[in-house]
Amino acid sequence: MAKIFRVDMETLQISSQKTPGEYEKVGGRAFASMVIGKEVYPACHPLGKHNKLILAPGLLGGTGVPSSGRLSVAAKSPLTETINEANVGGTAASYLGRLGVKAIIIEGLPREGELYLLKMNKEGLKVIPANEYKGLGNYELVQRLRKVHGDGISVISIGPAGDMKMAAASVAVTDQQGRPSHHAGRGGMGAVMGSKGVKAIIIDNPGAQRIELKDKEAFSKANSRLIEILTRESPMINGLHSSGTPQVIEVANMMGSLPTKNRRYGSFDKVERITSGMMEKLIKERGGRLGGHACMPGCLGGCAVDFVDKDGEYLTSALEFETITLLGANLEIDDIDAIATMDYLCDDFGLDTIEMGNALAVAAEAGIMDFGDPSRAVELIKEVGKGTILGRILGQGAVVTGKVFGITRVPAVKGLGFPAWEPRAFNGAGVTYATSPQGSDHTCGYSQADPQGIEGQAKRSRDAQVSIIAMCDSPGFCFFPWHLAGIPVHEYIFQLISAQYGFEFSQEEALNIGKEVLKIEKTFNEEAGFSKGADRLPEFILEEPLPPHNSIFNVPKEEIDKVFDFGPETEITPMGPISLPEKGE
Repeated sequence: MAKIFRVDMETLQISSQKTPGEYEKVGGRAFASMVIGKEVYPACHPLGKHNKLILAPGLLGGTGVPSSGRLSVAAKSPLTETINEANVGGTAASYLGRLGVKAIIIEGLPREGELYLLKMNKEGLKVIPANEYKGLGNYELVQRLRKVHGDGISVISIGPAGDMKMAAASVAVTDQQGRPSHHAGRGGMGAVMGSKGVKAIIIDNPGAQRIELKDKEAFSKANSRLIEILTRESPMINGLHSSGTPQVIEVANMMGSLPTKNRRYGSFDKVERITSGMMEKLIKERGGRLGGHACMPGCLGGCAVDFVDKDGEYLTSALEFETITLLGANLEIDDIDAIATMDYLCDDFGLDTIEMGNALAVAAEAGIMDFGDPSRAVELIKEVGKGTILGRILGQGAVVTGKVFGITRVPAVKGLGFPAWEPRAFNGAGVTYATSPQGSDHTCGYSQADPQGIEGQAKRSRDAQVSIIAMCDSPGFCFFPWHLAGIPVHEYIFQLISAQYGFEFSQEEALNIGKEVLKIEKTFNEEAGFSKGADRLPEFILEEPLPPHNSIFNVPKEEIDKVFDFGPETEITPMGPISLPEKGE
């Protein structure tokens, strides 16, 4: 049975326990939210001793099931003051799963100024002094750790932003090439890790045992069918191999859902300069690597690319749709090299690219930079990495930046900056942004159905939010193959879990867990001081039609308030695969 490891950073004591029965059927976000709801004082300071940082793989972590290596990083957020889970790929969750780790829970605060590494291997977990690594960027840090601890390690780390406890700080996880290019970005989890005095967690799994399967035959059968769907029957998944998530930039632009100039427009007149086509062209010319690059063991989506600069030097392997959109069109920047440079800097400093894209847009509103000025945008991100006064303001995210400079046009809910998808183009997305316990995070439950309709949006959002927890976050399954497969893969996920653990695990039970987790998160927020009034979108989203289609978010608050008006018997319709229109439709 998997173990839960606890680290008290005040005493540097480590304890472990077998997973209690109440947590047997949950992993990832579901596990983390249950623990936070039970053990963390909702009104605590996010950077104080009473907060806890939880790192949990999903139920399928380490099994080799395709795309099941997602890691949940959770705590009370310093950015939003709500409960928060940030989700990330890379190698860490698979390594932890192979070592039989249910979760690592980091508690307490260290002595002032002290910094540590945690190292996990088959012998257990230990604490290592790490003051020599203070202030290092993620790339140099990982390079040095690999020299000391070996190239085969997985590393979870923070950069200078986390060291300085900036609310937009992310937690980096290395990919299969050992690069810290994948980030648990949302909600400032890097700041919480920094407050705990943990610079990095090293996971070394040589000698780890293969995951025990209670029913090998049933597991193999379900896994084979899942592989068949994802490799042969899913055109959108196959599309990820060629250009990754940037393939949807042109579609979002056509649909009027590509935020431009801090969301004054839904399309960008220079979009052709930042599309997947432009990225592919530059990669081919310069010798980078196109899609098919998997960030985690067993990934069949392969949505990562290796983007290189004009001299053929590596810049980033995670140049994704959200990053290109928020650091590109949202700032009216059409220079993909500048966007890739900003992405590299965010990865190195440990910053959420979504939050930084919003913060820079607010800074442009304040005249700190001009829209369309890539060199100034790069300069401002470097200010964040240096920890200058201006950099520290920006590093606290869009809402704080707006408050400091007196800007009201701030696209955020509960303190969390908007993702790329525009709520005025998709009412369902807007309802989720408003009501998600974590703030405006599209990965909490994104609905595109009936884009401008009003009726039924509350149920669609609820169904999507419950489904994400049940189908992705708790099993540790990647959002993309589940969401884009074109064929429902729900039943195979539950068959795999049942075959692995030897207990019956139905879709109905998983959805009930999803409902319970949402209620735990909502209750936590209420006890932290959040009321229904926090479940609202910014005024300009409600009042300004969005060109070119002049769409408007028009779901009334009464409908929004129905999302959490549900009980144990409320029927949830599992969210199925989405279908985006083809380019030119």
